[in-house]
Amino acid sequence: KFQELGKETLDFASPALFPSTVLNATSSHVSIYFNAQGFNTTVCSGYTSFLEALRYGMLALATGKAKHVLVGCVEALSYYLYGGFYRLGYMAGVKGEAISCPFDKRHNGPVLGEAAAVFLIEKEKTAMERQAKTLAKVLSVESFFDAHRTGKIHQHGEGFEKVVRKALNSADIGLTDVDYISSCANSTVELDRIEVKVMKKVFANRLKDIPMSSIKSMMGESISASAGLQIASAIGAMQNGFIAPTINYKDSDPECDIDCVPNIAREKKVKLALVNSFGPGAFNSAAVITN
Repeated sequence: KFQELGKETLDFASPALFPSTVLNATSSHVSIYFNAQGFNTTVCSGYTSFLEALRYGMLALATGKAKHVLVGCVEALSYYLYGGFYRLGYMAGVKGEAISCPFDKRHNGPVLGEAAAVFLIEKEKTAMERQAKTLAKVLSVESFFDAHRTGKIHQHGEGFEKVVRKALNSADIGLTDVDYISSCANSTVELDRIEVKVMKKVFANRLKDIPMSSIKSMMGESISASAGLQIASAIGAMQNGFIAPTINYKDSDPECDIDCVPNIAREKKVKLALVNSFGPGAFNSAAVITN
């Protein structure tokens, strides 16, 4: 509690460091470093923060508010974040093995991680004019808030299903066009199973032919930055012709019977990827990207 910190502890707090602890500090530092002038906005929506920010940046391009936009994400591990996950029993090791193993029988919660990433987005015409090397094209980014319960996921994933279908429709593609699904599974029983359940509803029998891996098995759950890492990984798959695996995979959870690219990266030509992002708190997002 605050009153328990004591005067001596407060005296050790540096006023020079405090400005870097506020919510918009990261975007400010990045903007200053690159001398990116214009609008500067911080989007905070938990697990879906990066895709929400990407959608906002694309809107700025579409409306002429900006010609180029830096879209970033960051998550830093803190005592309160770690302690909160632990006290809620929502972290690997509290009730089982301390390991991140999405889709595996042993999944019992995420391993927390730290991460940051920054992307430059612009209209295709602008990129062509400056002869830029384009790494990927964003066909659609959609979001849906299902107003369920704070800290809980809708057990049937209704909001998540809606946003995935909306993203696929907005991208104007067929189900057979999806080569890879970047999963947001974080080794939590509930989240892993709900994502698989929704993917089965959306793709039906086609799902068995689509690789669906979770990089969180390697990177941990970096919450606000997680979807940014997923986008980077999906771009890497398209650029380099291989898909990152789901590691620590040993025994399949019967309710997660998918091709999760177990343990070893797989060579595969990827042209179009679906990136999923949802979690406790009723926020749901999905993006479709291509090369």
